[in-house]
Amino acid sequence: MRRAILTSRRAMNREWLADPPTRGRYVLRSCNKYNGAMCSLDSNTVAAYAACVVAVMALIAAAVAIWQAHFTTRVQALLQLDSSWMSDAMRDARRKAASSLLKGETSVDVERVLDFFETIAGLFLKPHGILFFRSRVLYDHWTRHTFYWYAVCYWRKSLDHINAVRQRPRERGAWENLCDLMPRWEAAEGGAPTAGDIDEFLIGECASR
Repeated sequence: MRRAILTSRRAMNREWLADPPTRGRYVLRSCNKYNGAMCSLDSNTVAAYAACVVAVMALIAAAVAIWQAHFTTRVQALLQLDSSWMSDAMRDARRKAASSLLKGETSVDVERVLDFFETIAGLFLKPHGILFFRSRVLYDHWTRHTFYWYAVCYWRKSLDHINAVRQRPRERGAWENLCDLMPRWEAAEGGAPTAGDIDEFLIGECASR
């Protein structure tokens, strides 16, 4: 039995050695299978990397679009506030308010002007939202550069009236956001204006058309 097995093995070896083309085809077939697997692996890897790159680019594009939308919204909000401040109705209220303040009086028009700046301070500049999603409608420095001089002069000249109103039990929060904002703006601008500067500004407001 053992001799028969050895004889069979020798015969197979002789057949393998006697047929080099067959042996070459076997080796070539094995190499092709290996190379095909490697090529398939490389293609899958490239496809995965490409998918990651596409996903990252999509996220970047979405972030840019969101930023542009927020930027456009802020610009439009600031332009609308400026348009409202310069409207004929508000100019008329400003003239009457300035005239009253120069006389040491108060009026509905004074409160209308203060309410305008309270809206800016409380609605557009005060952060809204929760935790990490708190944001302002307007950039503080944009709004300060646009409205600081108007706001500080009317606010400073109206402080006596503001304090008197806030002494009332039901109106302790009157113009609260404006009163919180103005000292910060004054510090950013290098200090409060003088009484002479404020009066000069109000005289100009009375003469504006």
